[in-house]
Amino acid sequence: MINVKLTISYDGTDYCGFQSQIQEDQVTIESELKKAIQKMDDTVIDLYCGGRTDSGVHAIGQVVNFFSERSNMLEDNWLLGLNTSLPKDIRINNCEFVDASFNARRSAIYREYEYKIINDKTISALQTRYNLFFPYFKLNRELLLGYLKELLGENDYSAFCSINDKSPSKVRYLEDVDVKQEDSLFTIKVVGSSFLQHMVRIILGTLLLLHRKKAPASEMKRILLSKNRREAGMTSSSQGLLLKKVHYDETVYKKHYILKRELDKS
Repeated sequence: MINVKLTISYDGTDYCGFQSQIQEDQVTIESELKKAIQKMDDTVIDLYCGGRTDSGVHAIGQVVNFFSERSNMLEDNWLLGLNTSLPKDIRINNCEFVDASFNARRSAIYREYEYKIINDKTISALQTRYNLFFPYFKLNRELLLGYLKELLGENDYSAFCSINDKSPSKVRYLEDVDVKQEDSLFTIKVVGSSFLQHMVRIILGTLLLLHRKKAPASEMKRILLSKNRREAGMTSSSQGLLLKKVHYDETVYKKHYILKRELDKS
């Protein structure tokens, strides 16, 4: 028995999220992966994933693992075979055999998401599937970052959670946030232990709401402490959201974060 770890990218536009749905006619990333794996493995497998992305959300660093008895196949056999069977908008970017203790979900330390916004009068046709088009007013990087920093640490994020979320606890830990600007493209990064349903998208909607009002950063903290979904902004569109990476080594990420903080001070 081998434990197969896959790193996956996908365009989530035409899929009903990652996780298989009750309705069999709804196509998901997981359902397509399972079909491709079972063509090679000939058995029904359990698939574990690093982050269950919502409908329309993309990924370049999703991680899954499964167990197989096909120990005669090499890592490249899995990589090439799966990519042959999968739709073109789902790609296996890396395959490796890992220790039996590895679980893509339980072994994860942090999930890193990016949300991309085109802040301009118009948007290229090649950008519409992967960015939120926001022409309404000019965004300010420092203002957005100030709001985001109010959310760092361990908190109850009930205010930024879908009412359909079934998690028994709404407490999560945000390790890092950032906002980068390249001309009209804003990239908002959020790194956390895990995320509630629609959490990143609601945070984005709240950022834009507060920005429009030119509210002080303390307003974001007030919304957070209220634990009231009605106090936060609308749920932003899924097309701008991307699962960039699932982190499994806390030490490596924290070293990177500490270095970045020191560089920001200089």
